[in-house]
Amino acid sequence: MSQEAQSGVERTKKCSKCKEEVLYDAIKCKHCGSELRSWPGQHPILSKFIAYSGLLMLVLIIFIWVLNSIGSIATPVSKINPSPHREQVSSVFDVPSLLGKNINQIRTALGTPTYDKEPTKLQLSLGVTEWDKSWEREGADLLVTYNIKTKKVIDFFIGGVDPSGSTNDKKLLLDVAGLKEGDPKYKLEFVEVRVPKPEPGFYTGVKVMPQ
Repeated sequence: MSQEAQSGVERTKKCSKCKEEVLYDAIKCKHCGSELRSWPGQHPILSKFIAYSGLLMLVLIIFIWVLNSIGSIATPVSKINPSPHREQVSSVFDVPSLLGKNINQIRTALGTPTYDKEPTKLQLSLGVTEWDKSWEREGADLLVTYNIKTKKVIDFFIGGVDPSGSTNDKKLLLDVAGLKEGDPKYKLEFVEVRVPKPEPGFYTGVKVMPQ
């Protein structure tokens, strides 16, 4: 038998509210009626539910983490290091077929330009010798610069192939215009973004200069 039982003295504790002595195992204070059990003791079923829910949530988090880890390991190399180029896209402007044509012939081939203004007399009197015509198709832009007097084409510019205004995909720019690098019939110059600040590796378009 315990020392308290042998001596006939029962264990007691103080009520947290009124500070009076009550039996150690008392549920309520006999002096002020305050609940003496802790919150889990007052709600045993709910406490067990919360405990089990927390355990279940922990198991679920661990399960999801394991699945993600397995998925990362199993990810193909092609997804980890995607190709910087898109698949072959159809030509919007067949620029090679326009080589050797003057601006009037290009107009006949492509139809009325999107931008079709002519230089004014004032501009001509000021010595303007070059002018532009532009066409827009499927979101891509073709700008043709030519000599006003001879109508001979100086260069072509392909842009607007990406909604953002620039792209790092050279192949996309070439495919849209039906171009290939290394073709001796023309020289290519990829135009990098310069405003509002330089962005090396990103291009607003490609300039094509007949050779």
